[in-house]
Amino acid sequence: MPINATPANPQATTFACLLTPPGRSALAVIGVRGAAAEEAIAAHFAPRGKRPIQARPNGSILFGRWGGEGGEELVVVRRAADDLEVHCHGGTAAATAILADLAAGGCSPLSSQAWLGMVVPGGGKPRNERTTIEAEARLALSHARGPRAVQILTHQLAGSLATAFEELASAKGGTHQDLANRLLAWQPLGLRLTQPWRVVVSGPPNAGKSSLVNALAGFSRSLVSPKAGTTRDVLETRLVLEGWDVVLTDTAGLRENTRDTVEQAGVARAVAAANTADLVIAVTASDAPPATPSVHAPTTAPPRLEVVTKCDLLSDASARDPRVHHTSTRTSEGIEALAAVIIRQLIPNVPAPGEAVPFTPRQVAAIEHAAELASR
Repeated sequence: MPINATPANPQATTFACLLTPPGRSALAVIGVRGAAAEEAIAAHFAPRGKRPIQARPNGSILFGRWGGEGGEELVVVRRAADDLEVHCHGGTAAATAILADLAAGGCSPLSSQAWLGMVVPGGGKPRNERTTIEAEARLALSHARGPRAVQILTHQLAGSLATAFEELASAKGGTHQDLANRLLAWQPLGLRLTQPWRVVVSGPPNAGKSSLVNALAGFSRSLVSPKAGTTRDVLETRLVLEGWDVVLTDTAGLRENTRDTVEQAGVARAVAAANTADLVIAVTASDAPPATPSVHAPTTAPPRLEVVTKCDLLSDASARDPRVHHTSTRTSEGIEALAAVIIRQLIPNVPAPGEAVPFTPRQVAAIEHAAELASR
């Protein structure tokens, strides 16, 4: 069966699905559902203690080894006989090997999208709002990167949003509207939990843009050279910044009247990237002459952070403009503070633990509809 197939009869099949994003991570989670789920896992997993997995009660969290003595140490969560999770080391090797063992034992691989219809024990579609939100949360968690988004989605999986929906259904008058408004206030953040924030580093040639990207990312992703115009294309680096998933984009220097056609194309891409960014870091060097207004200013006016690089060249601290952020990639001055400022600009408010946060368009539409009915 193709991995993205939707089963014709989910109750007659046992499925395995990687529930966490593929690639390097601290933890990988594999879901196994269906009549033979327990048997498929028991064939490879030996829990600590004398009782086999089949004799453990629902809700058990079991530590043991996969593949016998000397095998992978991992955890199995037994929600029910037909609903289990395998929690193993992150990365691709361990999860790939476990999925291969399960497939050899008769478990059909399933995509995270198709898994959405398998969240009710025994198969079938979600039957009410609570199980629907649980399904959506599991699907979102399979795409989320960054511990802050995962933490918020985990609270929704645990029931925070479903409880808020139930309260909304029973609330009256002003209480109903207040609750709806509180939920909708988290909509901009909730709808971004499975997508990275896009930050574009923009500025003239040789302003230190690539060095700044490398410093924020923690490794050399962009080519650094004293020669102006070295970066000719858009270079993206995906990283976790202050716990949030961010794509940091290094762009070609914005130089007027260049005759180099390759550089012209790079400038055009830089402008396009800045126009669609969530945040633009506008970079100038401390040793650069006063800038003149650029014809390349973003047309859609995304939020901007003004950053002065090479601040170690300023011998007089009083010469620093307090309205901008000063950094030095040579001394690392201001880099950590800039990372914090970037996240505060992108995400000025963060929900408290357990706060209900709608994270799909369907949930937002349901809340808006409920608020509209209450206002009539």
